Amino acid sequence: MNKKFIIFITMVFSVIILSGFSSCHGPQYEESEKTEMEEKGSAVMQAWLDEHIPGSKVLSAESYIERYPSGPYYLTDIVDGSFNDGEKDRKYEVKIESGEVFLEGDMSFLAERVKPYILEVLSLSGRSSECSINGFNVSLQEEATLFRKGKAYGEKSVDVGMLPGEFVVALTGTDPDGMMEFLNRKEDDIINWNQEACALIDEFIRQSDNRPVIHVNGDINIPEDCDLQKYNMKFFDDLYKKERLYFRYVSLCQHPGKLKEDVFAKDSMGPYYIEARCSGNSTEYERYVRKPFDDFFIEYEEEYYREEIRNGTITVKEQYSNDVGQLSMNKTENGYSFSFKDNDWFIFTILTDGSSKLYEHEYTDRFDQAANLGSGSYGGNRYINHELQWKKRNDGALTLANSDGTAAWFNNADELVIKE
Repeated sequence: MNKKFIIFITMVFSVIILSGFSSCHGPQYEESEKTEMEEKGSAVMQAWLDEHIPGSKVLSAESYIERYPSGPYYLTDIVDGSFNDGEKDRKYEVKIESGEVFLEGDMSFLAERVKPYILEVLSLSGRSSECSINGFNVSLQEEATLFRKGKAYGEKSVDVGMLPGEFVVALTGTDPDGMMEFLNRKEDDIINWNQEACALIDEFIRQSDNRPVIHVNGDINIPEDCDLQKYNMKFFDDLYKKERLYFRYVSLCQHPGKLKEDVFAKDSMGPYYIEARCSGNSTEYERYVRKPFDDFFIEYEEEYYREEIRNGTITVKEQYSNDVGQLSMNKTENGYSFSFKDNDWFIFTILTDGSSKLYEHEYTDRFDQAANLGSGSYGGNRYINHELQWKKRNDGALTLANSDGTAAWFNNADELVIKE
């Protein structure tokens, strides 16, 4: 009897827990609401097609469901699907609340035409020949209305990898051959749009009040005499407000002394790479520095400035710089170890022109997990060994590298064990 009672209580408790969990983390809508939203989306899209691309027919409609991290699922006012324009099946997205329609567009084309605009807002347009942009891509941002049990609950920004429908129609009108080429493209094909289409997209980009927010990603190499610290959080925040440009992840890079023939010359010492990195609502400033140490040289990273937006206020979060004078190398029974004042971290690589006593040996890097972590803070063996080798870099410097050829980074938890 007691056993049955325990089983019954366990089942009731499980139902309560699962019900509570489901209500918190499960769908915040009824399936009928989702179906109704898809029917509305299909109708809105068909009406738009009848006006802008007559003869087209909606083929499918699927509600966009938003899920918060480890949270519930929300129905949104975005519906996506496909339609047939009489020749090809094409994708679409529609926002039911506003009636906005997005169609497949050449995002690579958009990204290329955005680049000069980006250099302009960064006050670099007059020096564009000295700049290079790498790994660059863009997307659009829209606000999706969230619904909870059929009622508007809030908004969330979503990326749209498409272009506004009216703009795609206008682009088709200016360059029908280019649009046909785009719709029949293979992956990574570059479309040669005509000058009228280029002018149209340039106008679209610059009329920031009449387009969605453009998300920007990429690395930009800029002249070394530019003041990187002017590209702070306020600068990027103002670009978001005034130009509707959101720098999701952009790295502004400088390479001081990059063209020096002798990497170990006196004028090659100091910062050799400086970066201002904007990542959403924060900026970070970092320097990679080359300096002599003992009878060899080291390159190391220092983060010297960081800020972020908190509740609408731009706040300095960290400001520090590593002091190489606090780093020391010690002779051990097996080789060499490193220490740093106050047991803090100091991460660096080792370089030599071949004259250092270190170059006389090959090494195993023995990493001590207990250093800076304390006893019991690691699992398994205390020491982790990595085999090292000397490798010549493109600039002629010899560096200790991992077995895969990448430069080895060391800190005060590493010991260079001399190989017999």
